[in-house]
Amino acid sequence: MRLIIMLLLVLSQLLAYGKLSNLDTSQAELILKGKVVEPSLANNPNQKFELRFYVSSLAANRLTANPPKYTVELKYNEDFEVVIPHKKGIVYLTYGCTADAANKVWTFIDKVYIVQVDGRTVIDMKIFENKIVFSGSQFHRLQCQDDVHRIEYNTTDDNDKLTKLASEGKWDSLFEFRDEKEDSILNLRLLVVKKYVKVIGRMFADTLVANCYGSRYFLQFRSMITTIYPTDAIQAFVQRTVFRNLEYSLPKFDESILVGAPIYTDFLFRMISLRNAMGDLNVGAYLQPIFNDIKLNYNGLIRDKLFALFVLNYSQVPGVLSYAKESRQLIQNASYRDLIEKAIFKLNRGQPFFPFSLEDDKGNIVTLDNLRKKVLFIDFWYTGCSNCASLKKYLEPFHKRYEKDSNVVFVTVSIDRDKQKWLKSIKSGLYTTAKSLNLLASPQATGENGRHPLINAYGITSFPTVMIVKEGQMYESAPPLFDLMKLNAVIDQAINEMMKKGLP
Repeated sequence: MRLIIMLLLVLSQLLAYGKLSNLDTSQAELILKGKVVEPSLANNPNQKFELRFYVSSLAANRLTANPPKYTVELKYNEDFEVVIPHKKGIVYLTYGCTADAANKVWTFIDKVYIVQVDGRTVIDMKIFENKIVFSGSQFHRLQCQDDVHRIEYNTTDDNDKLTKLASEGKWDSLFEFRDEKEDSILNLRLLVVKKYVKVIGRMFADTLVANCYGSRYFLQFRSMITTIYPTDAIQAFVQRTVFRNLEYSLPKFDESILVGAPIYTDFLFRMISLRNAMGDLNVGAYLQPIFNDIKLNYNGLIRDKLFALFVLNYSQVPGVLSYAKESRQLIQNASYRDLIEKAIFKLNRGQPFFPFSLEDDKGNIVTLDNLRKKVLFIDFWYTGCSNCASLKKYLEPFHKRYEKDSNVVFVTVSIDRDKQKWLKSIKSGLYTTAKSLNLLASPQATGENGRHPLINAYGITSFPTVMIVKEGQMYESAPPLFDLMKLNAVIDQAINEMMKKGLP
Protein backbone atom coordinates (compact mmCIF):
# COMPACT_ATOMS: atom_id res chain seq x y z
CA MET A 1 0.00 0.00 0.00
CA ARG A 2 2.83 2.40 0.89
CA LEU A 3 4.43 1.74 -2.52
CA ILE A 4 1.16 2.47 -4.31
CA ILE A 5 0.72 5.75 -2.42
CA MET A 6 4.29 6.78 -3.27
CA LEU A 7 3.73 6.02 -6.95
CA LEU A 8 0.54 8.06 -6.95
CA LEU A 9 2.32 11.01 -5.34
CA VAL A 10 5.12 10.89 -7.92
CA LEU A 11 2.61 10.62 -10.75
CA SER A 12 0.65 13.60 -9.45
CA GLN A 13 3.84 15.67 -9.34
CA LEU A 14 4.77 14.69 -12.87
CA LEU A 15 1.35 15.64 -14.13
CA ALA A 16 1.39 18.93 -12.24
CA TYR A 17 4.78 19.84 -13.67
CA GLY A 18 3.93 18.81 -17.19
CA LYS A 19 6.37 15.98 -17.98
CA LEU A 20 3.48 13.71 -18.80
CA SER A 21 1.03 16.35 -19.98
CA ASN A 22 3.47 17.34 -22.74
CA LEU A 23 2.58 14.03 -24.35
CA ASP A 24 -0.93 15.39 -24.90
CA THR A 25 -1.01 16.90 -28.39
CA SER A 26 -4.59 18.21 -28.15
CA GLN A 27 -5.10 21.92 -28.73
CA ALA A 28 -5.58 24.41 -25.93
CA GLU A 29 -5.50 28.17 -25.41
CA LEU A 30 -3.19 30.40 -23.43
CA ILE A 31 -4.99 33.67 -22.65
CA LEU A 32 -2.87 36.58 -21.44
CA LYS A 33 -4.85 39.51 -20.07
CA GLY A 34 -4.28 42.56 -17.91
CA LYS A 35 -2.92 46.11 -18.08
CA VAL A 36 0.39 47.94 -18.48
CA VAL A 37 0.58 50.15 -15.40
CA GLU A 38 4.17 51.39 -15.52
CA PRO A 39 4.00 54.85 -13.81
CA SER A 40 6.46 56.45 -16.25
CA LEU A 41 3.89 55.96 -19.03
CA ALA A 42 1.13 57.80 -17.15
CA ASN A 43 2.36 61.17 -18.47
CA ASN A 44 1.19 60.16 -21.96
CA PRO A 45 -2.15 58.43 -21.23
CA ASN A 46 -3.39 58.70 -24.83
CA GLN A 47 -0.18 57.50 -26.46
CA LYS A 48 -0.43 53.98 -27.89
CA PHE A 49 2.43 51.55 -27.54
CA GLU A 50 3.16 47.98 -28.57
CA LEU A 51 3.19 45.06 -26.15
CA ARG A 52 4.80 41.84 -27.43
CA PHE A 53 4.57 38.29 -26.14
CA TYR A 54 6.70 35.39 -27.34
CA VAL A 55 5.60 31.81 -26.67
CA SER A 56 7.81 28.81 -27.39
CA SER A 57 7.86 25.07 -26.76
CA LEU A 58 11.67 25.18 -26.56
CA ALA A 59 13.17 25.85 -23.14
CA ALA A 60 15.70 28.50 -24.16
CA ASN A 61 16.25 32.24 -24.23
CA ARG A 62 14.21 34.16 -26.82
CA LEU A 63 17.03 34.74 -29.31
CA THR A 64 17.77 31.02 -29.45
CA ALA A 65 14.18 29.79 -29.48
CA ASN A 66 13.03 32.44 -32.02
CA PRO A 67 9.38 31.87 -31.04
CA PRO A 68 6.22 33.28 -32.65
CA LYS A 69 5.40 36.85 -31.66
CA TYR A 70 1.96 38.07 -30.57
CA THR A 71 1.46 41.83 -30.44
CA VAL A 72 -1.22 44.18 -29.17
CA GLU A 73 -1.46 47.98 -29.34
CA LEU A 74 -2.83 49.69 -26.26
CA LYS A 75 -2.67 52.72 -24.00
CA TYR A 76 -1.53 53.13 -20.42
CA ASN A 77 -3.87 51.32 -17.98
CA GLU A 78 -5.97 49.96 -20.89
CA ASP A 79 -7.19 46.36 -20.71
CA PHE A 80 -5.64 43.87 -23.13
CA GLU A 81 -6.30 40.24 -23.96
CA VAL A 82 -4.14 38.05 -26.18
CA VAL A 83 -5.39 34.59 -27.13
CA ILE A 84 -2.64 32.17 -28.16
CA PRO A 85 -3.60 28.74 -29.53
CA HIS A 86 -1.16 26.09 -28.36
CA LYS A 87 -0.85 22.41 -27.59
CA LYS A 88 -1.35 21.35 -24.00
CA GLY A 89 1.84 21.17 -21.97
CA ILE A 90 4.70 23.38 -20.86
CA VAL A 91 5.38 26.62 -22.77
CA TYR A 92 8.00 29.31 -22.26
CA LEU A 93 6.87 32.94 -22.24
CA THR A 94 8.85 36.17 -22.69
CA TYR A 95 7.63 39.71 -23.33
CA GLY A 96 8.69 43.15 -24.47
CA CYS A 97 7.22 46.62 -24.86
CA THR A 98 7.91 49.63 -27.09
CA ALA A 99 6.56 53.06 -26.15
CA ASP A 100 8.20 55.51 -28.54
CA ALA A 101 6.66 58.69 -27.12
CA ALA A 102 8.09 57.92 -23.72
CA ASN A 103 11.36 56.71 -25.25
CA LYS A 104 10.80 53.34 -23.60
CA VAL A 105 11.90 50.00 -24.97
CA TRP A 106 11.70 46.94 -22.75
CA THR A 107 12.95 43.69 -24.15
CA PHE A 108 13.86 40.73 -22.01
CA ILE A 109 15.45 37.86 -23.91
CA ASP A 110 16.56 35.91 -20.84
CA LYS A 111 13.60 36.45 -18.50
CA VAL A 112 11.66 33.36 -19.45
CA TYR A 113 8.50 32.30 -17.62
CA ILE A 114 7.54 28.62 -17.46
CA VAL A 115 3.78 28.19 -17.96
CA GLN A 116 1.63 25.05 -17.90
CA VAL A 117 -1.11 25.20 -20.55
CA ASP A 118 -4.11 23.00 -19.79
CA GLY A 119 -7.27 23.59 -21.79
CA ARG A 120 -8.22 27.27 -21.47
CA THR A 121 -5.41 28.73 -19.36
CA VAL A 122 -5.91 32.35 -18.28
CA ILE A 123 -3.08 34.44 -16.82
CA ASP A 124 -3.85 37.88 -15.37
CA MET A 125 -1.04 40.39 -15.06
CA LYS A 126 -0.21 43.99 -14.25
CA ILE A 127 2.93 44.89 -16.15
CA PHE A 128 5.55 47.35 -14.95
CA GLU A 129 8.89 48.06 -16.64
CA ASN A 130 10.85 45.80 -14.31
CA LYS A 131 8.25 43.47 -12.88
CA ILE A 132 4.91 41.76 -13.41
CA VAL A 133 2.28 41.31 -10.72
CA PHE A 134 0.41 38.08 -11.46
CA SER A 135 -2.96 36.84 -10.27
CA GLY A 136 -5.26 33.96 -11.08
CA SER A 137 -4.00 30.78 -12.73
CA GLN A 138 -0.56 29.55 -11.59
CA PHE A 139 -0.10 32.67 -9.46
CA HIS A 140 2.56 31.25 -7.12
CA ARG A 141 4.70 29.70 -9.85
CA LEU A 142 4.66 32.82 -12.00
CA GLN A 143 5.19 35.25 -9.13
CA CYS A 144 8.11 33.19 -7.87
CA GLN A 145 9.75 33.40 -11.29
CA ASP A 146 9.20 37.15 -11.50
CA ASP A 147 10.64 37.65 -8.01
CA VAL A 148 13.73 35.74 -9.15
CA HIS A 149 14.05 37.73 -12.38
CA ARG A 150 14.01 41.02 -10.49
CA ILE A 151 17.21 40.16 -8.62
CA GLU A 152 19.99 41.23 -10.98
CA TYR A 153 23.63 42.29 -10.82
CA ASN A 154 23.89 45.91 -11.92
CA THR A 155 27.50 46.42 -12.96
CA THR A 156 27.02 50.21 -13.10
CA ASP A 157 27.87 50.53 -9.42
CA ASP A 158 31.17 48.70 -9.96
CA ASN A 159 32.16 50.19 -13.32
CA ASP A 160 35.11 52.15 -11.94
CA LYS A 161 36.68 49.14 -10.26
CA LEU A 162 36.02 46.81 -13.21
CA THR A 163 37.44 49.34 -15.67
CA LYS A 164 40.57 49.84 -13.55
CA LEU A 165 41.24 46.09 -13.25
CA ALA A 166 40.71 45.63 -17.00
CA SER A 167 43.03 48.52 -17.92
CA GLU A 168 45.74 46.97 -15.73
CA GLY A 169 45.22 43.52 -17.28
CA LYS A 170 44.42 42.01 -13.86
CA TRP A 171 41.97 39.53 -15.30
CA ASP A 172 42.08 37.03 -12.44
CA SER A 173 41.26 39.77 -9.95
CA LEU A 174 38.47 41.08 -12.19
CA PHE A 175 36.91 37.64 -12.58
CA GLU A 176 37.17 36.92 -8.86
CA PHE A 177 35.46 40.24 -8.07
CA ARG A 178 32.66 39.52 -10.52
CA ASP A 179 32.29 35.97 -9.23
CA GLU A 180 31.77 37.27 -5.73
CA LYS A 181 29.03 39.63 -6.93
CA GLU A 182 27.35 37.07 -9.19
CA ASP A 183 27.41 34.42 -6.46
CA SER A 184 25.67 36.77 -4.05
CA ILE A 185 22.92 37.36 -6.64
CA LEU A 186 22.61 33.59 -7.14
CA ASN A 187 22.22 33.01 -3.40
CA LEU A 188 19.49 35.65 -3.17
CA ARG A 189 17.62 34.00 -6.04
CA LEU A 190 17.89 30.59 -4.43
CA LEU A 191 16.41 32.00 -1.23
CA VAL A 192 13.40 33.26 -3.21
CA VAL A 193 12.78 29.80 -4.67
CA LYS A 194 13.16 28.24 -1.20
CA LYS A 195 10.47 30.60 0.12
CA TYR A 196 7.99 29.35 -2.50
CA VAL A 197 8.87 25.64 -2.54
CA LYS A 198 5.87 24.51 -0.46
CA VAL A 199 3.34 26.11 -2.80
CA ILE A 200 5.03 25.43 -6.15
CA GLY A 201 6.18 21.84 -5.50
CA ARG A 202 9.64 20.30 -5.25
CA MET A 203 9.96 19.35 -8.92
CA PHE A 204 9.08 22.83 -10.20
CA ALA A 205 11.32 24.38 -7.55
CA ASP A 206 14.23 22.19 -8.70
CA THR A 207 13.68 23.42 -12.26
CA LEU A 208 13.88 27.03 -11.07
CA VAL A 209 17.00 26.26 -9.01
CA ALA A 210 18.67 24.75 -12.10
CA ASN A 211 17.62 27.82 -14.04
CA CYS A 212 19.15 30.09 -11.38
CA TYR A 213 22.51 28.36 -11.81
CA GLY A 214 22.16 28.53 -15.60
CA SER A 215 21.38 32.24 -15.49
CA ARG A 216 24.32 32.84 -13.14
CA TYR A 217 26.80 31.73 -15.81
CA PHE A 218 24.91 32.19 -19.09
CA LEU A 219 25.18 35.98 -19.31
CA GLN A 220 28.81 35.92 -18.22
CA PHE A 221 29.76 33.34 -20.85
CA ARG A 222 27.78 35.05 -23.57
CA SER A 223 29.59 38.31 -22.91
CA MET A 224 32.93 36.47 -23.09
CA ILE A 225 32.03 35.14 -26.54
CA THR A 226 31.36 38.66 -27.84
CA THR A 227 34.00 41.36 -28.27
CA ILE A 228 33.68 42.74 -24.74
CA TYR A 229 36.87 40.99 -23.60
CA PRO A 230 40.21 40.77 -25.46
CA THR A 231 41.66 37.38 -26.38
CA ASP A 232 44.16 37.25 -23.50
CA ALA A 233 41.33 37.83 -21.01
CA ILE A 234 39.26 35.00 -22.50
CA GLN A 235 42.23 32.65 -22.43
CA ALA A 236 42.84 33.53 -18.78
CA PHE A 237 39.17 32.94 -18.01
CA VAL A 238 39.05 29.51 -19.68
CA GLN A 239 42.24 28.39 -17.92
CA ARG A 240 40.81 29.14 -14.49
CA THR A 241 40.24 26.08 -12.29
CA VAL A 242 36.77 27.40 -11.50
CA PHE A 243 35.84 27.25 -15.19
CA ARG A 244 37.39 23.83 -15.85
CA ASN A 245 35.62 22.24 -12.87
CA LEU A 246 32.36 24.14 -13.13
CA GLU A 247 30.15 21.34 -14.46
CA TYR A 248 31.26 19.02 -11.68
CA SER A 249 30.63 21.57 -8.93
CA LEU A 250 26.96 22.28 -9.76
CA PRO A 251 24.06 20.56 -7.97
CA LYS A 252 22.93 17.31 -9.60
CA PHE A 253 19.42 17.07 -11.02
CA ASP A 254 17.57 14.65 -13.26
CA GLU A 255 18.20 15.47 -16.93
CA SER A 256 14.48 16.16 -17.48
CA ILE A 257 14.77 18.96 -14.90
CA LEU A 258 17.86 20.41 -16.58
CA VAL A 259 16.43 20.48 -20.10
CA GLY A 260 13.20 21.99 -18.78
CA ALA A 261 15.08 24.91 -17.21
CA PRO A 262 15.01 27.60 -19.94
CA ILE A 263 18.55 28.92 -19.45
CA TYR A 264 20.49 25.94 -18.04
CA THR A 265 21.31 24.13 -21.28
CA ASP A 266 21.95 27.50 -22.93
CA PHE A 267 24.65 28.02 -20.31
CA LEU A 268 26.14 24.58 -21.08
CA PHE A 269 26.19 25.37 -24.77
CA ARG A 270 27.92 28.73 -24.23
CA MET A 271 30.48 27.02 -22.01
CA ILE A 272 31.21 24.40 -24.67
CA SER A 273 31.55 27.10 -27.33
CA LEU A 274 33.81 29.16 -25.10
CA ARG A 275 36.25 26.36 -24.25
CA ASN A 276 36.58 25.38 -27.92
CA ALA A 277 36.49 28.71 -29.79
CA MET A 278 38.11 30.78 -26.99
CA GLY A 279 35.89 33.73 -27.91
CA ASP A 280 37.04 33.82 -31.55
CA LEU A 281 34.19 35.34 -33.57
CA ASN A 282 35.15 33.17 -36.56
CA VAL A 283 33.02 30.34 -35.20
CA GLY A 284 33.07 28.51 -38.53
CA ALA A 285 36.63 27.40 -37.80
CA TYR A 286 35.48 25.71 -34.59
CA LEU A 287 32.25 24.00 -35.66
CA GLN A 288 33.85 20.56 -35.68
CA PRO A 289 35.44 20.69 -32.18
CA ILE A 290 32.28 22.21 -30.68
CA PHE A 291 30.09 19.56 -32.34
CA ASN A 292 32.43 16.73 -31.32
CA ASP A 293 32.53 18.04 -27.74
CA ILE A 294 28.73 17.69 -27.57
CA LYS A 295 28.77 14.35 -29.39
CA LEU A 296 31.43 12.70 -27.22
CA ASN A 297 30.94 14.23 -23.77
CA TYR A 298 27.15 14.36 -23.34
CA ASN A 299 24.28 11.93 -23.70
CA GLY A 300 20.51 11.56 -23.43
CA LEU A 301 18.18 14.55 -23.43
CA ILE A 302 21.00 16.95 -22.59
CA ARG A 303 22.92 15.97 -25.72
CA ASP A 304 19.77 16.13 -27.85
CA LYS A 305 19.03 19.67 -26.69
CA LEU A 306 22.67 20.75 -27.10
CA PHE A 307 22.58 19.53 -30.71
CA ALA A 308 19.42 21.59 -31.25
CA LEU A 309 21.03 24.69 -29.73
CA PHE A 310 24.14 24.13 -31.85
CA VAL A 311 22.13 24.16 -35.08
CA LEU A 312 19.84 27.03 -34.04
CA ASN A 313 22.69 29.28 -32.86
CA TYR A 314 24.99 28.57 -35.81
CA SER A 315 22.37 28.38 -38.58
CA GLN A 316 24.00 31.34 -40.35
CA VAL A 317 27.52 29.92 -40.17
CA PRO A 318 28.75 28.36 -43.45
CA GLY A 319 29.20 24.62 -43.17
CA VAL A 320 26.64 24.01 -40.44
CA LEU A 321 24.28 22.04 -42.73
CA SER A 322 26.39 18.88 -42.66
CA TYR A 323 26.44 18.96 -38.84
CA ALA A 324 22.70 19.56 -38.76
CA LYS A 325 22.14 16.44 -40.87
CA GLU A 326 24.46 14.37 -38.66
CA SER A 327 22.74 15.56 -35.49
CA ARG A 328 19.39 14.59 -37.03
CA GLN A 329 20.61 11.00 -37.14
CA LEU A 330 21.92 11.10 -33.57
CA ILE A 331 19.03 12.79 -31.78
CA GLN A 332 16.58 10.45 -30.05
CA ASN A 333 13.98 12.93 -28.76
CA ALA A 334 11.25 13.64 -31.31
CA SER A 335 10.75 17.29 -30.30
CA TYR A 336 14.42 18.21 -30.66
CA ARG A 337 14.65 16.23 -33.91
CA ASP A 338 11.72 18.27 -35.22
CA LEU A 339 13.60 21.49 -34.41
CA ILE A 340 16.59 20.21 -36.36
CA GLU A 341 14.34 19.27 -39.29
CA LYS A 342 12.91 22.77 -39.44
CA ALA A 343 16.40 24.26 -39.29
CA ILE A 344 17.52 21.99 -42.14
CA PHE A 345 14.50 23.12 -44.16
CA LYS A 346 15.57 26.74 -43.77
CA LEU A 347 19.17 25.92 -44.61
CA ASN A 348 17.89 24.26 -47.76
CA ARG A 349 16.08 27.42 -48.97
CA GLY A 350 16.91 28.06 -52.59
CA GLN A 351 18.10 24.48 -53.02
CA PRO A 352 16.46 22.27 -55.69
CA PHE A 353 13.43 20.52 -54.23
CA PHE A 354 13.34 16.73 -54.23
CA PRO A 355 12.53 15.61 -57.83
CA PHE A 356 9.42 13.63 -56.93
CA SER A 357 7.34 11.51 -59.28
CA LEU A 358 4.05 10.61 -57.60
CA GLU A 359 0.65 9.23 -58.53
CA ASP A 360 -2.37 11.51 -58.17
CA ASP A 361 -5.89 10.51 -57.20
CA LYS A 362 -6.83 10.11 -60.88
CA GLY A 363 -4.04 7.65 -61.61
CA ASN A 364 -1.74 10.12 -63.36
CA ILE A 365 1.97 10.48 -62.60
CA VAL A 366 2.90 14.01 -61.55
CA THR A 367 6.51 15.17 -61.39
CA LEU A 368 8.17 18.26 -60.02
CA ASP A 369 9.05 19.27 -63.58
CA ASN A 370 5.32 19.45 -64.38
CA LEU A 371 4.98 22.16 -61.72
CA ARG A 372 8.28 23.99 -62.09
CA LYS A 373 6.68 27.29 -63.13
CA LYS A 374 4.36 27.44 -60.14
CA VAL A 375 4.33 28.33 -56.45
CA LEU A 376 3.52 25.09 -54.64
CA PHE A 377 1.88 24.94 -51.22
CA ILE A 378 2.72 21.35 -50.23
CA ASP A 379 0.86 19.80 -47.29
CA PHE A 380 2.07 16.42 -45.97
CA TRP A 381 -0.62 14.41 -44.13
CA TYR A 382 -2.09 10.97 -43.45
CA THR A 383 -5.53 9.52 -42.76
CA GLY A 384 -6.44 9.74 -39.09
CA CYS A 385 -4.25 12.79 -38.38
CA SER A 386 -6.58 15.07 -36.40
CA ASN A 387 -4.15 18.00 -36.57
CA CYS A 388 -4.03 17.61 -40.36
CA ALA A 389 -7.82 17.90 -40.55
CA SER A 390 -7.78 20.88 -38.17
CA LEU A 391 -5.17 22.67 -40.28
CA LYS A 392 -7.21 22.17 -43.44
CA LYS A 393 -10.25 23.71 -41.76
CA TYR A 394 -8.23 26.59 -40.32
CA LEU A 395 -6.70 27.41 -43.72
CA GLU A 396 -10.02 27.60 -45.58
CA PRO A 397 -9.84 31.43 -45.98
CA PHE A 398 -6.27 31.05 -47.25
CA HIS A 399 -7.29 28.42 -49.80
CA LYS A 400 -10.21 30.55 -50.94
CA ARG A 401 -7.93 33.56 -51.45
CA TYR A 402 -5.68 31.72 -53.93
CA GLU A 403 -7.91 29.01 -55.41
CA LYS A 404 -8.41 30.99 -58.64
CA ASP A 405 -4.78 32.13 -58.91
CA SER A 406 -3.14 30.08 -61.67
CA ASN A 407 0.30 30.80 -60.21
CA VAL A 408 -0.44 28.81 -57.04
CA VAL A 409 -0.99 25.05 -56.80
CA PHE A 410 -2.16 23.45 -53.56
CA VAL A 411 -0.45 20.06 -53.39
CA THR A 412 -1.29 17.47 -50.76
CA VAL A 413 1.06 14.52 -50.20
CA SER A 414 -0.30 11.61 -48.19
CA ILE A 415 1.86 8.87 -46.65
CA ASP A 416 -1.06 6.41 -46.43
CA ARG A 417 -0.15 2.80 -47.08
CA ASP A 418 -3.63 1.87 -48.30
CA LYS A 419 -4.48 3.56 -51.60
CA GLN A 420 -8.21 2.97 -51.23
CA LYS A 421 -8.18 4.46 -47.77
CA TRP A 422 -6.37 7.49 -49.18
CA LEU A 423 -8.95 7.94 -51.95
CA LYS A 424 -11.78 7.63 -49.43
CA SER A 425 -10.18 10.30 -47.24
CA ILE A 426 -9.90 12.66 -50.21
CA LYS A 427 -13.60 12.23 -50.98
CA SER A 428 -14.48 12.94 -47.35
CA GLY A 429 -13.11 16.46 -47.71
CA LEU A 430 -11.63 16.33 -44.21
CA TYR A 431 -8.01 16.68 -45.29
CA THR A 432 -7.97 18.23 -48.77
CA THR A 433 -9.93 20.75 -50.81
CA ALA A 434 -11.73 20.19 -54.10
CA LYS A 435 -9.04 22.23 -55.90
CA SER A 436 -6.05 20.39 -54.40
CA LEU A 437 -3.61 18.29 -56.41
CA ASN A 438 -3.60 15.13 -54.31
CA LEU A 439 -0.49 12.92 -54.46
CA LEU A 440 0.40 9.66 -52.72
CA ALA A 441 3.86 8.96 -51.26
CA SER A 442 3.23 5.52 -49.79
CA PRO A 443 5.94 3.89 -47.66
CA GLN A 444 8.32 1.86 -49.81
CA ALA A 445 10.32 -1.25 -49.03
CA THR A 446 13.31 0.30 -50.81
CA GLY A 447 13.25 3.53 -48.79
CA GLU A 448 15.13 4.18 -45.57
CA ASN A 449 13.01 2.92 -42.66
CA GLY A 450 10.44 1.88 -45.25
CA ARG A 451 9.50 5.50 -45.91
CA HIS A 452 9.17 7.15 -49.31
CA PRO A 453 12.38 8.87 -50.51
CA LEU A 454 10.57 12.24 -50.56
CA ILE A 455 9.73 11.89 -46.87
CA ASN A 456 13.27 10.76 -46.06
CA ALA A 457 14.80 13.64 -48.04
CA TYR A 458 13.41 16.13 -45.52
CA GLY A 459 13.28 13.83 -42.50
CA ILE A 460 9.57 14.45 -41.99
CA THR A 461 8.43 12.85 -38.75
CA SER A 462 5.53 15.06 -37.63
CA PHE A 463 2.29 15.88 -39.40
CA PRO A 464 0.97 18.06 -40.80
CA THR A 465 4.18 19.43 -42.32
CA VAL A 466 3.91 22.23 -44.86
CA MET A 467 6.47 23.56 -47.33
CA ILE A 468 6.34 26.22 -50.02
CA VAL A 469 8.24 25.57 -53.26
CA LYS A 470 8.88 28.19 -55.96
CA GLU A 471 10.18 27.38 -59.42
CA GLY A 472 11.27 23.92 -58.31
CA GLN A 473 13.27 25.23 -55.33
CA MET A 474 12.61 25.24 -51.60
CA TYR A 475 11.18 28.67 -50.74
CA GLU A 476 9.81 28.31 -47.20
CA SER A 477 10.28 25.18 -45.12
CA ALA A 478 8.39 26.39 -42.03
CA PRO A 479 5.76 28.90 -43.22
CA PRO A 480 3.80 30.93 -40.60
CA LEU A 481 0.67 28.77 -40.76
CA PHE A 482 -1.11 30.33 -37.80
CA ASP A 483 -0.73 33.93 -38.96
CA LEU A 484 -2.75 34.19 -42.16
CA MET A 485 -1.59 37.73 -42.91
CA LYS A 486 2.04 36.64 -42.81
CA LEU A 487 1.25 33.48 -44.77
CA ASN A 488 -0.49 35.55 -47.46
CA ALA A 489 2.55 37.84 -47.57
CA VAL A 490 4.89 34.86 -48.13
CA ILE A 491 2.80 33.57 -51.04
CA ASP A 492 2.38 37.05 -52.56
CA GLN A 493 6.13 37.64 -52.37
CA ALA A 494 6.84 34.30 -54.05
CA ILE A 495 4.39 35.12 -56.85
CA ASN A 496 5.86 38.60 -57.34
CA GLU A 497 9.41 37.24 -57.52
CA MET A 498 8.32 34.70 -60.11
CA MET A 499 6.40 37.26 -62.17
CA LYS A 500 9.44 39.55 -62.29
CA LYS A 501 11.30 36.78 -64.07
CA GLY A 502 8.56 36.53 -66.68
CA LEU A 503 7.11 33.31 -65.28
CA PRO A 504 4.93 31.59 -66.00
